[in-house]
Amino acid sequence: YNDSILIGQVLIASTFFLFITMPYSYLLLSLEKTKILNYNSVIIPIVFLILIFVLKNVSSLLSLAIAKTSAFFVSSIFLYFSFKISQFKFLKFILKRISSISLSLIVLFLVYYLLSPYLEDIAPKNTFSMLKTISFGLVMFVISFLVYLVLNKNLIFITKNILNGIVPMKTKESL
Repeated sequence: YNDSILIGQVLIASTFFLFITMPYSYLLLSLEKTKILNYNSVIIPIVFLILIFVLKNVSSLLSLAIAKTSAFFVSSIFLYFSFKISQFKFLKFILKRISSISLSLIVLFLVYYLLSPYLEDIAPKNTFSMLKTISFGLVMFVISFLVYLVLNKNLIFITKNILNGIVPMKTKESL
């Protein structure tokens, strides 16, 4: 149980690189740069399998998490250097993602700090304690994710446009 915490943390760290690679992949797809995406699709499993082969005797299950995180890291670096867009500033893109995620992480840690007394010293390791831990994790995730959604400028813009399409605004012509 305690060994799985580090593995989980490394796997969660890999999602940061997904926040970079996924939008960039969609951008390349919209620009019809599929050759770069094909190379990227080959690079990810190669890096993953090489790292598993190299690390399997060193850290067993942790090698899977390290390999996955490293594969996404290499993918994000490859996508950036393979196709630079003149209007696209990578550092600005990263800082924008970090700023939108940072407050959500602060809320996540605050909620964890408030709920941690209920999670400590779960003596019997049974199904009920596992369900209790999972439910606290889901509550923490939902609260921090809602904060992220509320603070995301792009989502607010899209929501306003959708709502304006559904509920027409009153204009001088309609009055």
